[in-house]
Amino acid sequence: MRHSINIIFSLVSLFCFTTLQAQDFKTISAKKQQKDWKQLKHLIEAHPDPYRHHTEAFVQGFINDKIESAVTEIDELLFYKQISQAIALLKDGHTSVYLSENFEKSLRDSYGMFPLKVYLNNQHELYVIDTYDDSVTIPKGSRILSINGVSVDSFITAVDPYVSYERQAFRNVVIQHTFNDCLWLHFGRQNAYDIEYSSLKTEQVSVSNMKYKDWKSATKAKRDEREKQMVKGRPYAYETLDEKTGIIKIFSFSVESLEKYDFFLNKTFKEIAENDIKYLIIDVRGNFGGWPKISSELFHRISNQYFKTTAASQLKVSVAYRDYFKTRYPDLVHHLVNNHYTSSIHGINIMAVMKEKIGQLVTETDEFNEPPSERNYEFEGKVFLLTDRNSYSAASNFAATFKCYQMGTIIGEETGGTHIFHANAFNEKLGGSQFSVRMASTKVFATCYDQADDGIKPHIAFSPSTIDVINDFDSQLNYALRIIKKIEKELKE
Repeated sequence: MRHSINIIFSLVSLFCFTTLQAQDFKTISAKKQQKDWKQLKHLIEAHPDPYRHHTEAFVQGFINDKIESAVTEIDELLFYKQISQAIALLKDGHTSVYLSENFEKSLRDSYGMFPLKVYLNNQHELYVIDTYDDSVTIPKGSRILSINGVSVDSFITAVDPYVSYERQAFRNVVIQHTFNDCLWLHFGRQNAYDIEYSSLKTEQVSVSNMKYKDWKSATKAKRDEREKQMVKGRPYAYETLDEKTGIIKIFSFSVESLEKYDFFLNKTFKEIAENDIKYLIIDVRGNFGGWPKISSELFHRISNQYFKTTAASQLKVSVAYRDYFKTRYPDLVHHLVNNHYTSSIHGINIMAVMKEKIGQLVTETDEFNEPPSERNYEFEGKVFLLTDRNSYSAASNFAATFKCYQMGTIIGEETGGTHIFHANAFNEKLGGSQFSVRMASTKVFATCYDQADDGIKPHIAFSPSTIDVINDFDSQLNYALRIIKKIEKELKE
C-alpha cells in the first residue's frame, strides 16, 4: 500500500470553516458546482468501502441535495466547505480534499502565517509549545482559551464535521498540524488574532501573523531530528542509550531508497551485536505511515517465525482508478505484459485495475506472507515498541503485526490508525473548482483485526503529560527505560 508520508499535510485544507468573508474570494458558478458534485459521486465509487460509517442513502442524499440547491454562484471557500463535509462523511484519513497550491500561496503571501506552534491534547486543551516570532509576548506553555472571542471548545466543535479521521485523538493531531490553515479558513482573511490565554493569569493579546518567508525560515531552523531525517530522505536513526539498550527510530515507512534502508539495518544490527545490546527499543511515535512492506525487513531481524505484514487487502476496481493509471502511466498501461507493476518497495496489481470488472473487490492475502528468513546479526534480546496517537497508517499496521505475533512489548498510547483502514490513495482534480481530491482505493486489514475501528492498544499504557510535551521532555522513553531496569534487576535477583 502506498501511504503518503505527507498524509498530515495532504489533509491540510480539509478541516476548518465557519463564516467567511465572501467578498474576499472568487465565486464558483452553479454550473461548476453541479459538475463537481457529479464528479465527486463518481470518485466516491472508487473508494473500497465508502458506506462503512454512513449509509449509501445518507451520503448520496447529502450530495444530491447539494446538486439540487446549486442554483446560484457561491463563495469558493463556502463551496469548499460543502465538498469537505461530504468527503468527511467517509471517515477515512487517507481520503481528503484540498485547495489549489496557487490559492494557498496567495493566502500565505498576502496574510502571512500564524507565529505560534500549538499542541491540542486528548482533553481538547490547546497549548502554546513554541513561537516562531520573538515579538510574540505569549509565554511558552500558556493555555489558549479563546480566539477572536471563540472558545477553543467551540472552535474544535465547529471544525470537526470537516475533518477526515478515524479516531478522535488523531483528529486532534491533524488540527494542531494544520492550525494556521484552520485559522484563516475559520475566521477568513486576517493579519492578526485576538488570543485569550492563561499563564500565571488570564490575559488577552493581539497576535500578528508573520511573513511567510520569515515563518518558513524560522520553522526550518527549529526542525527536530525527525524532520531533518525526513528532508534527507532517510527517515530512520539508531542510538545506543546505555551499555545494554539501543533504540531504532523509524520516523516514516516511506523511504527514498530501499537499498539505503537495508544498508542502515545491516549496519545497525551489526553494531547492536558487537556492543552486546540486550534490550532494543523500536520507536514509531510521530510516524504517519508509508509502505507496510518495509516493515518486513525489520521484523526479520527481531523474529525467526512466520508472520504477515498485513492480514489482507481489498483493491476496488473503478473507472476513476483506471483512468488515473491511463493518464499518469500511459506507456506502462500500453505495454503491460506482467500481472503486476512492481516498484522497488511494493506492488500494485495494475492488471486487476485495468482488466477486472468495475466495482469488483480484488482480495490479496498471500502477498503479505513472510516465512522465516535468516538475516545477519539477528537480534535475540527483548524488544519494546513505542507508539503514540501520531502512529498512523503503516505505523499502526506495524504495531498490529508486532503485537499479533508477540514480538515484544508495546509501551505508550493507542495508535491513531485503526485495525482496518484504507490506503493507496490517488489524486484527481475537480473540473469546476480545481479542488484536488485524494481518494483511497484499497481496504487494508491489519493482522489480528478483531476490533476494526480501534487503534492498536499498547501492553503498557503511558501518555506523556502536557507539561512534558511543552518542555520537550521524553517521559515515555524514560518510562520504558525504567521498565528495562526493573527487568534487569529482577533477572539479577
